[in-house]
Amino acid sequence: MASYYGSTGNGTLFDINAAGSNYAGDLIATIYHTNGGELIDVYRYFNLSIAVFDSAGNVLDINHDGSANVTTDNVLLTLKNGSVDMFITQATADIYTVKVLDGYFLTQASWTSGHEAPRLYCEVANK
Repeated sequence: MASYYGSTGNGTLFDINAAGSNYAGDLIATIYHTNGGELIDVYRYFNLSIAVFDSAGNVLDINHDGSANVTTDNVLLTLKNGSVDMFITQATADIYTVKVLDGYFLTQASWTSGHEAPRLYCEVANK
């Protein structure tokens, strides 16, 4: 079996509904891949660029540089870092969407079938 290089498109991972609880304080959203042991058997590398958007579809300024920009306000989830934090500063409670912007991977020369899909988990906490 040969190695394969590929990429992922964009898509929604999770919705965070702070509006439903009327909580208007700041949040920390931590994204984990929970099956890293399986993923390293399949991939040489696996990277996902992830960002958070508000209910109007605007990217959030998660790096707090004063400018919300999809190019700089994203995190990279990889096989080497099993989790990433995104800091959500709220003026009012809202519904947020965590999205994959893009990603890419390279497979091992051979792997165990059925272990290719990452299992992702989102933990949200008050900041």
